[in-house]
Amino acid sequence: MLVVPSNSPAQSVAELVAYIKAHPGQTNYGSAAVGGSGHLASELFKIRTGTDSQHIPYKGGAPALTDLIAGRLTYMLLNPLETVPHVKSGKLRALAVSSARRIDSLPDVPTFTEAGVKDFNASVWWGFVVPAATPKEAVARLEREILKSLGNPEVKGKLEKLGAVVDPQDATAFGAFLRSETQTWAEVIHQAGIKAE
Repeated sequence: MLVVPSNSPAQSVAELVAYIKAHPGQTNYGSAAVGGSGHLASELFKIRTGTDSQHIPYKGGAPALTDLIAGRLTYMLLNPLETVPHVKSGKLRALAVSSARRIDSLPDVPTFTEAGVKDFNASVWWGFVVPAATPKEAVARLEREILKSLGNPEVKGKLEKLGAVVDPQDATAFGAFLRSETQTWAEVIHQAGIKAE
């Protein structure tokens, strides 16, 4: 989710992009760590919008979030699970979500596509993996049980209330997703010149 401090002049993604372009060298964004999901998502945002802001890496998400709320950062891309409570309390303003559809906990916040940013998919996701030598029968049973659990309306409802988008996939689909994610983020890392620290 793209968020700005509550006192930001930007009320939309387009306004944030215009603000960044009108203030070269004066904007920044924070992340919990170099190479973390927030850093990579922000670099993808810069690539897709043709903007440039300075990266301020923190040692963890809490100090970065504190500085964002205090207005010392221009914007951040964060997991909705971390930001929804601050958006609802009015400490932060959500401009867009990077999921394919709006999230149930903040239905008025548009997706990046709806906000005019094409090809922007930067979601924090969770999955289950096992060693390659795991017997197929064990993989099949795990897959069945995981899909069953995520299909439970109570489990799904609790996750969605927190801001998660529940999109269960079988092992084949998840493997294809992993390959796609690896390629996408390798390109972002290369294009942004991100180095391990």
